[in-house]
Amino acid sequence: MALFTDSPYEHDIYSVKQYGEHTVRITYSSSVRESGWEDSRDHRDKCSVNDAKLSDNLTRARGRVREYVLCNPWDYWCTFTIDPQKHDRYDLDSFMKSFAKFLNHYNERNCRDCPECRVKYVLVPEQHNDGAWHVHGFIRGILPGDLYTNSHGYLTWRQYEQKFGFISMDRIKDIDRCSSYILKYMTKDSSRNVTALNRHLYYASKGLDRAVELYRGHADYKGDWDWEHPEGYVKVKSLDVRKDNISDYMEVVER
Repeated sequence: MALFTDSPYEHDIYSVKQYGEHTVRITYSSSVRESGWEDSRDHRDKCSVNDAKLSDNLTRARGRVREYVLCNPWDYWCTFTIDPQKHDRYDLDSFMKSFAKFLNHYNERNCRDCPECRVKYVLVPEQHNDGAWHVHGFIRGILPGDLYTNSHGYLTWRQYEQKFGFISMDRIKDIDRCSSYILKYMTKDSSRNVTALNRHLYYASKGLDRAVELYRGHADYKGDWDWEHPEGYVKVKSLDVRKDNISDYMEVVER
């Protein structure tokens, strides 16, 4: 049975999650809305753009993208551009829908009997000054025979190039650095652009692996924070378990 209250929140909550093999992330939230509650307060329009909501959405989106990047195997870092002769560069929604259909057809042709071999992705859109779009991100599962090096020396996915336009691809050497690099495209300004247009801050395949939560509750923190989004009410610290011990940074508190 749903409860009605003006304050369905729990305060000073720590979460510890494992991201892939080497990364553990401690997150502190000054307040967390608990599930199973209904809020009696009036809400703003879903698509309205205000700084408080923007900050919250951006923090969540950046965290989710990093999570997908670190918790899944990837083959390439890619930049997908759009040839205006092949698709409208100014219509991100239309492009992403066409891209999703393109991938479905590609997977059906090549991976019908091997679901694990299907092409997977996590992508972040970036808007040019003139309003056109291109997309950055990670991808895996493209058949080696569908790749070639073009005349400019860039590794290219033949079918994408034929359908949409130029694509550059690089093998991933350091996934931790790459996971930080993609976040530079997720700023308050870019977030405001896509939110105002009712678009997504990122796009990801269904069924990607997520981080494993090791602990959630109250704790005392002993170190310095890495601010993911200073204006918000969430603080984070990323640890490399190959050299860091969680117990050196936090102590669980029973309440």
